[in-house]
Amino acid sequence: FSRFEKLDVMFLGFISFALIADGLRMC
Repeated sequence: FSRFEKLDVMFLGFISFALIADGLRMC
């Protein structure tokens, strides 16, 4: 498990969290 993979996972998690928060806010 390399450092870049970890960073990528955190980045994807942040994007998915932002999308979910945006969707909840629009409801």
